[in-house]
Amino acid sequence: MTIDTSFTPLSCVRSFILRIWFSCIIAFGLLVVSVAQVQAATLYWVGNDGANASVATNWMTTNPSGCGPGDSLTAPTSADTIIFDADCDNGATIDTGFTATVNTVNVNTGYSGTISQARDLSISNTFTTSGGTWNVGNHAFAVTGGFSMNTGSVFVSSSSTANFANSFNVFGGTFTHNSGTLNFSGSGGAINCNGIGLNLVTFVGQTGTKAVSANCNLPLGTNPTIPQAINLTGTLSGSGTLTVSAGTFHVMNGGSLSGFTDIVLNGGLTLSATTSNNNFDLSAFNSVDLNGGLTANTPTNPFNNSLKAPASFSVSGNFSLNSGVSYDANNGTLIFDGGSANLSCNGVVFHAVSFTGQTSTKTINNNCELPLGNDPVIPNGIILNGGRLTGTGLLTFQNSLTYQNGASLGGFSGLAVNITLTMNAATTNTSLDLGSYSPVTIGNSFIMNAPTNPYTLNFTAPSNLMVVATNFTINGGTFTHNNGTLRFTHNGSGTISCNNTPFHLVQIAPMGNTKTISSNCTLPLGDNPSLTSNANYNINGRLTGSGTLTIPGNGTTVTFGSGSDLDGFSAVVFNNNNVTINGGTLNTADFPTFTMSTTRNFTVTTGNITLPDNATLGNVIINGGAFTAPAGNLSVYGNWTNSGGTFAHNNGTVVLSGNAQTVNGSTTFYGLNKTVTPATTQPLLTFAAGSTQTIVGPWTLWGNGATLSLRSSIDGTQWNINPQGETTLYNLSVKDSHNVSAEDVGGGGLIDDGNNTGWNFVAPTIDNLGPPNKVDGSVTTEHQPSLTFTTAATDPLIPLRYRIQVFNNPSFTNPIIDYTSDLRTQGSQTFTVGQAVGTGSYTVGFSGQQLYYDTYYWQVQSIDQTNSASIFLRANAGNVAFQVIPQQGNFTLSTTQPSIGQDLTVTGHSLIPNHTYYLFNSSGGPVKNYTATTYQSESATLFSTTQTFNSDAGRDNFSHAFTEFDNVLVLLRYYDDVSASPLFNIAASTISFVNGNVTAETVPVNSEGTSSWIVWNHVFNKSTGTPADGWAFEKIANNVYFNQQAKYPMWAVTTDSTGGFQKTISSPRTQSNRNDLTFTFELLNPSDSSRDTVGTITLQPNYQNARSVANMLRLHYIDIRPEYLDQGGGGLFANLVYNDTLASNFIDWDNGFIGGIFHLFGRDDLRTATAYRLRETIRQGVGVNNLYCNFISQNNYTDCAFAAWVTVIPVYEQNHDPLLRQAMVDILDYTMLGYNPTYNNFAHTPGTVFWIDAAGGKPQFYWYMAELLGDDIYKTHARRMINFIIDTMQDSQGWFNGRYNFANGTFTQTYWSGAQGWAGVGLLEFRDIIKNDSAEQALVDKINTSLEKFADNMASRPIADLEDDSRRRSYIAYALLWLANDPIFPVAKRQVWQQRGDQLLLNAFQSMNASTAQLNQYGLTFYSNFAQSFPDYYMLKLLHQFYPDTEFFPNSTGQTYTFSDPTRNHSIYQAYVTSSTSIDWVPSSTFGMNAQVEQTRFVGSSQPDQIIKFEKRDMTVTPNLGDVGVTVLQWQENLREWRMTSSGNPYPRAVISFSGLKANTYYQFNRGNQVLQLLPTDSDGTLTFSYVGGNYDDIFSLTEGSPPPPTDTPSLPAAPGCSAERPTSAPDLFQINAQSNSVRLFFTPITNNRSYYSVSYGTSSDQPEYGVEFSNDQDGVISVDILDLKPNTTYYFKVRAGNGCMPGDWSNELAVKTGQRVPSFKLLSLPKVFTQLNQWSDKTVTLTTHASTSDSDTTLPVITDLTTESTNNDSPTQETTFETDRNPQRSPNFFQRIGEFFRHIFQQVTQPFAPAQ
Repeated sequence: MTIDTSFTPLSCVRSFILRIWFSCIIAFGLLVVSVAQVQAATLYWVGNDGANASVATNWMTTNPSGCGPGDSLTAPTSADTIIFDADCDNGATIDTGFTATVNTVNVNTGYSGTISQARDLSISNTFTTSGGTWNVGNHAFAVTGGFSMNTGSVFVSSSSTANFANSFNVFGGTFTHNSGTLNFSGSGGAINCNGIGLNLVTFVGQTGTKAVSANCNLPLGTNPTIPQAINLTGTLSGSGTLTVSAGTFHVMNGGSLSGFTDIVLNGGLTLSATTSNNNFDLSAFNSVDLNGGLTANTPTNPFNNSLKAPASFSVSGNFSLNSGVSYDANNGTLIFDGGSANLSCNGVVFHAVSFTGQTSTKTINNNCELPLGNDPVIPNGIILNGGRLTGTGLLTFQNSLTYQNGASLGGFSGLAVNITLTMNAATTNTSLDLGSYSPVTIGNSFIMNAPTNPYTLNFTAPSNLMVVATNFTINGGTFTHNNGTLRFTHNGSGTISCNNTPFHLVQIAPMGNTKTISSNCTLPLGDNPSLTSNANYNINGRLTGSGTLTIPGNGTTVTFGSGSDLDGFSAVVFNNNNVTINGGTLNTADFPTFTMSTTRNFTVTTGNITLPDNATLGNVIINGGAFTAPAGNLSVYGNWTNSGGTFAHNNGTVVLSGNAQTVNGSTTFYGLNKTVTPATTQPLLTFAAGSTQTIVGPWTLWGNGATLSLRSSIDGTQWNINPQGETTLYNLSVKDSHNVSAEDVGGGGLIDDGNNTGWNFVAPTIDNLGPPNKVDGSVTTEHQPSLTFTTAATDPLIPLRYRIQVFNNPSFTNPIIDYTSDLRTQGSQTFTVGQAVGTGSYTVGFSGQQLYYDTYYWQVQSIDQTNSASIFLRANAGNVAFQVIPQQGNFTLSTTQPSIGQDLTVTGHSLIPNHTYYLFNSSGGPVKNYTATTYQSESATLFSTTQTFNSDAGRDNFSHAFTEFDNVLVLLRYYDDVSASPLFNIAASTISFVNGNVTAETVPVNSEGTSSWIVWNHVFNKSTGTPADGWAFEKIANNVYFNQQAKYPMWAVTTDSTGGFQKTISSPRTQSNRNDLTFTFELLNPSDSSRDTVGTITLQPNYQNARSVANMLRLHYIDIRPEYLDQGGGGLFANLVYNDTLASNFIDWDNGFIGGIFHLFGRDDLRTATAYRLRETIRQGVGVNNLYCNFISQNNYTDCAFAAWVTVIPVYEQNHDPLLRQAMVDILDYTMLGYNPTYNNFAHTPGTVFWIDAAGGKPQFYWYMAELLGDDIYKTHARRMINFIIDTMQDSQGWFNGRYNFANGTFTQTYWSGAQGWAGVGLLEFRDIIKNDSAEQALVDKINTSLEKFADNMASRPIADLEDDSRRRSYIAYALLWLANDPIFPVAKRQVWQQRGDQLLLNAFQSMNASTAQLNQYGLTFYSNFAQSFPDYYMLKLLHQFYPDTEFFPNSTGQTYTFSDPTRNHSIYQAYVTSSTSIDWVPSSTFGMNAQVEQTRFVGSSQPDQIIKFEKRDMTVTPNLGDVGVTVLQWQENLREWRMTSSGNPYPRAVISFSGLKANTYYQFNRGNQVLQLLPTDSDGTLTFSYVGGNYDDIFSLTEGSPPPPTDTPSLPAAPGCSAERPTSAPDLFQINAQSNSVRLFFTPITNNRSYYSVSYGTSSDQPEYGVEFSNDQDGVISVDILDLKPNTTYYFKVRAGNGCMPGDWSNELAVKTGQRVPSFKLLSLPKVFTQLNQWSDKTVTLTTHASTSDSDTTLPVITDLTTESTNNDSPTQETTFETDRNPQRSPNFFQRIGEFFRHIFQQVTQPFAPAQ
């Protein structure tokens, strides 16, 4: 075609028209093509093998006949269906240029090629393959519609993820998982696997139910999560926890799970069997948690539907097992947790059921029986709707329990419902029997609703205690009390509504608010019930009981409403309560007592109240109703207000008993009484102005020692009085009163203060009763006493008569004298009992009358001429006026010489009847008679320096051993020539006690002939340091104290009505053999301090006190001084060691044994001195032959060995002095002179006689010297002596003969008991020396055999056989007691030996004081030579070894008597007195050592019952080993200096204490210039050092020092203060249940200011050893288990609440016996979990689940902010990403093509045509 190119306007138009036409033609063609393409084309693959699918020419729009170029204009798009057919079976590549999404893919049968994905591909509809191979490779593959795979096809899945959003069906072919993941997403679809193997299956993006067919086993991997419901016919496998997040997990027709450890199904579980058996086995799983419900459907016949449970199976929702379902509990636990649910069990059997984690109410239906185990706890509400709960122990509901419709409980022993127990019977009969349960506690309310007809509802209460905290409501049914107790308690308001139900016993113990008792209640409260305080009571029902009903309060109100009644009580007491009568009729008239607090209100508003006699009220307010007073007295302590209602006086008397009182309103009284005394703080009675008080009966206003003022409430306005009966008015001040009666009223001592009418103020008076001893209760011997008084009247000129009455009873009834005089002048009057009638008259009594022994009361009044009389004035305010007593009593004693154990009966006659006297021992033993000269020298030591009264100076008999008692009696007897009866003043500042001070005393001087004793007796209590009336001593009168025990006995006696008494007492404990030790008994009348001598007894010998004997021996050997003896004898024993009276030419055994005695008394210094004295004697000898062991003028080769063995050897062992060694060698050589080679043995003295005495020390000495010298010849000699003693000296019965003559082979002494002691102790000592020497065991055995024969012989012989040598009894006793404590001998024998040893020991003590020539202060004799030293030595060894601190000996009958408790603390007080030497003491300003006379003093703990200290003002030195000498050098504020010297022990110890120093200040304790210690004083300025050193004699000092440099201890922040509020009350611990090693505590909590509770407990009361603390915010009864306690042990428990840092008060303490192991606790009442959710923000949040770190962990949801990057790497999440093409390269659609057409047209129009080429 030719086109004209020349330009003309016409050509331009033509060209434009042609272009439009041509363009339209082209556009229309394109439009047709485009529309065809957009309408979801179906394209067939015709490309070359492996060609790219993105090339359009590889596709044919129609079914091709073979491969070749296609006709498609474009490659497939997302709307297209692509088909691979057998017509062209070339392979294809889904290349990267291919569309990301196609609509449908079909691979047809017969296709044999391979389609390979080179990119991700999504199929929006279905994918079906029936041939060829589809290889996804490593790309994503997603099918939104169904996936179908048929026979002949191969599908190689993605090695990453292939996603299937709908059905997945493998009907045939080969499916290869390629190690990739299959993900099933979308809203539904069946999964049919045809048995293919899969690598991993997930359900990410699942939104609906997936059905897994039976031919599927889906491997889900580890801890998989399935988002939605599953219908499972096949198998799901994996590991860890399988979680189904939502929807029902429906297992049917054989579906199963495999490999998992735990299952979580949030949407619940359903089981069905419709086409085959469905046996779902969960037993292999650790736990299965169904956060939804469980439904097991009835199977289709004939199939089974069963469930085998795991070990732990949790179901949160409904639990429904339908008929035909089998359930195997598998011994596991079924847990019903979570919220509300219905439980239907179809009667299956469970192994164990728990409700742990329950958050809301569960309904348990009638086909469920749930075994809950021991002590189960159900956290939330339960509706037991016919179901049954079984178990043991305590069943606890932490919320409420609804019990209905045939429900039941089985096996439990206790029930605790923390909120409400409700019972219903709507569909069947229902009963709950708690008869054997304990405890039963309801934390809030108990409700029994009326059953639906015709059903019944029954409740049986426990037989012991049922506790209901708040409300108690019975609307119907039957409540059986079962003879148990029902207790109402709680701190909240509550109502008790009973429906007229009978109860056995009710306790009401609310802790606060108001408790209401409904009118349909009768509550039996038992005997003497008390309701808990701090509560208001609304009582509309009936309270019954006996005894006293006590209702305590705290200003609270008790209101008696309609229907209220109190029945059966003998008394009603309101403590600090207001009482209101508000309806009904309350008749308490039968109660003997009705009492309320005197400051509270008694209000009558409505109703009727009748009070009993002697009722006591506070303020009385009558606003309405009817108030009936008692027929007797009604005491009112507050005001009386009558503003309405009715007051019925009932012929009773209102007694106004308060201080200032007011009577408001007008009232008609029968009797009105008010009496005031000086004790009345405000004697005022105010009447409301204008009111009228009518008194029908007696009107008594009495000012008894005080004036009672009668006043108007408005000054100047009268109040009205209308007395109609007898008036008794006395000592009144009256103002503004108008007497409206017809007669004037008057009385005695009336004062007219103005504005009074109808009053007579001129009545006579009576006063001045006397004489004093007839009006103060005194005693008199007068039988016709005279009584005085004064009569008076306003007019002094009128005559008056008097009327006097005398009574012998305090009720002033039935006088024994009633006398009225004639008219006589006013003034002083006298009446004498038995006086002549004269012009008067006796109504009772007569002239010459006498009063017998009795107690008397009297009263008198004056009467004028008009018979106007004063009141009767009573002597001594109505108390005893005087007593008439006999002149002197008569006494007899049952014996004057009682022996121990014998009762002494004292009988008295002619004393005051019914009167208490004190019978006491006023003297005990003789008093030493010091001469003035001797005592003055002693007094310089006694009184010019600090002196301890517990030393032996100045004591009389039995006054020393006060350590037995809790109090100490200090006796000071100062002897001097003084004038008769001066007073001896002891000021308080002169006496001090270590632990307290005393008050000043004035002491009388007692005359004792020509000379006088000043006797000061005082008792001080150890614990307080003050004079006290203790159990050991009692103050009688005039500062005289008597010991109730042995030392100064005292007994109270009370005479009978005839004035006689009989008292049986035991004679004193400690007695001596002195027959002249007499004790005088006196009888003291405490009323007038008069004494009668009763009689005298003389003590008989029997017992002696072990410690007293030891003390006596100490006096003999150490402490005795010449002036303590009545005559010569000189200073003995210890003194002899230091002077020349110890003979220089002999050594006796006694010289040796005395050194052992010094050692036993702790005086090793004296033993050392004795050893050197013996050495000195040896040294003075001239040659060995001049060394004599002298005894009865013979040379004695044995006694020197004793001296060496007992004294010299121990000293040598301490110091190894060669001088002592030489002395022992000299003694050894000397004793060898007795060796007789002819007989190869040793004579005792020169000659041929062997004495068995040698056994006591000679073999021991030889053995020691053999060891010392290394010469065994001496051991040979020792063995020879021992063998000779056993073989020759002992006979076959075990008896030792005394002496043996070698020359003629005969015994020169056979029968001698002394030989037994020497031999027995000697063999024992020698045996103990050699017993560890293996070479000597044969000899040891021989000795033991000999000793057993000896002991048997001693125990079997008559005691008389062993008494011929009294000195050796202690020797035998020591040997027997030693053997009795040796376990190698038979026990039975040892017990016999022990008894005989004790008996001999007692005899030895008694023999020590057989001589009465000289009696010391213990009643024991002195002796003046050393002959007793060896028995004394072994007696002391026995006491130290076997009776170290006891006072115990048997008496002659073999009984045992314990003198005191050996465990008692024997420390006593020390009293110090500082004074001059004159009688009139001048106290110094300080007590303690006087600086002017300070001297060196040795102090030490020398006796068991005595403490000796040195005290210097503020310093105390107390040695506890050895003695310490102290000399004060200077004593100033900044320098205290003293010399201290050790003595008596190589390592003496001393405790040095200071007081009165500067507080909190460092001081240096110095020895010379050496600082020994640097210590600070405490806040009281006291300080104690302990000093241990060798022998020393140094100057010590105390100076103020500098504190040590500070250490680098970091400073701690100050403790913060506690601002928390304190809990306002304590819990009520009301019950403890005990088992073998645990207990359970039950207590009611408090309601505010609490954040935790603490339990404290231990094995002693109020001494806690353990404790636990826990949080619990519930309001019901709380129970706590305390585990691992000791069995058979009593524990004491108490509980308290705390609020943060602030603890509350402890509860009451309860004790229970049980328990073992280290205490732990388990809280049964689990705390509620409160979750506080913040307000939601705009942030997007997601709920994620963190994997558990262990199989037992509980998975909890956590709210996480998506905008915050997660840093928790513990639980990595897996994400599956489906990649989509955001900018796809694809063909334009229809509308795009039209737009493109017109855009092209207009582009062409606006441009010139290009020239043709």
